[in-house]
Amino acid sequence: MPRNQLDRSVYERASRLRPQVRDRYVHGRLLGVRWIAGGGGAICRVTTSTGGQIDVLFDSATRSLTELTSASENAYELIPSIQERSWSPSFAGTRLRSIDGDLYLDAAAGGSLRRLTHDGSSFNRYGACFVPHRADDPEVPAVGVWSRDGRYVLSQRLDYRGVRAIPYTEAAPSDGGAPILHTKIDAFPGDQHIVHAHPVVVDTQLGACRTVEMPSLPCTHSSPLLRGDCWWDELSASFFCLRSTRDWRTLQLWQIDPKTGAAQKLMEEASDRRLRPSQYFHQRPNVRVLHDQNGEVDRVVWFSERNGWGHLFLVDLNSGSWSRAITEGDWTVQEILRVNEQSGHIWLLASGLVASDPYRWTVLRVTIESGAVQRLTPDELDHRALVSRDDATNFFVDTASSANRPPVVRFLDWDGNEL
Repeated sequence: MPRNQLDRSVYERASRLRPQVRDRYVHGRLLGVRWIAGGGGAICRVTTSTGGQIDVLFDSATRSLTELTSASENAYELIPSIQERSWSPSFAGTRLRSIDGDLYLDAAAGGSLRRLTHDGSSFNRYGACFVPHRADDPEVPAVGVWSRDGRYVLSQRLDYRGVRAIPYTEAAPSDGGAPILHTKIDAFPGDQHIVHAHPVVVDTQLGACRTVEMPSLPCTHSSPLLRGDCWWDELSASFFCLRSTRDWRTLQLWQIDPKTGAAQKLMEEASDRRLRPSQYFHQRPNVRVLHDQNGEVDRVVWFSERNGWGHLFLVDLNSGSWSRAITEGDWTVQEILRVNEQSGHIWLLASGLVASDPYRWTVLRVTIESGAVQRLTPDELDHRALVSRDDATNFFVDTASSANRPPVVRFLDWDGNEL
């Protein structure tokens, strides 16, 4: 049959498999998890056989599942989401705003705007999440990494003065009108000027904005804050930031004191090839800091491909030496799920351990000191795991599937036992 004379049934069959309607064929797919504070459980949203969605409560104390209604969800205290990066994790409702190039604190619960900076401009914006399409936009989305108590927030001053302006045309506007000319601020390879992010720390209690004393962060793709390369210490004492050079061949780890803005370079790795701290560009870095008995950072769990595979290494900051490989073999670390310094274990997702399909992921527990590996999901399915930011949570959510097996959602404890 000629290609331009396909039977109508071919198009109808293809239409039934569009992404918009696929959920009615593969039900039970996990859409998201909201964690109950204090480790009490989780609320999972999954698809149904009719193409709809339901919320299911997992109670960790009774190990029971209950379908929820919108009214019953209000009875549970949930851990605040980090999807909105400008909002504080505290329940005070404070958020960052970037207005006319300057940074403000906005107390959403009836409070007033509190101005933090006075030297911002259209091309030198405090708090800006990304370079806007129009320099005259009065307000742009703000970005920040908050401390757990909501007092400190690491933000940035985005400087794109002198960077190349690139015109482009929106040929078919959504309103059906005439083509629109836009301008994008971005550098070409070899340009002298590129977009830079200068980290700043905001003390919400004092209303102060401090410049961080470290080199600026090149933004050839996006800001390190936006892609998750900056985070708050688990012991609530410091911010940490990964800094890549413009050519992506040097990766540095910096520690930032929120009280003073002082910064210290802890370590770096250099290579003649591109370096990233994880497999995917906007994935959370597979880097964790470890502390001594006094709470000081003394070692780093560092992701590297220096041996040809993506593995974890232990770096001693006191001696500056790469102590040894924590993981090794013909497989790859995909994602660190959790690190428990007290027990000395790392939980992670890895690929390459299923002989029939090297792209399938497996949940592992690794002992930091010995490198011993235990498979918590010893099957041949493809696993994805979600973990809570609350240390009191004693379980994680695991989704397992394959090309010919629908997803199954399970709640597992940290030993891999099904709850």
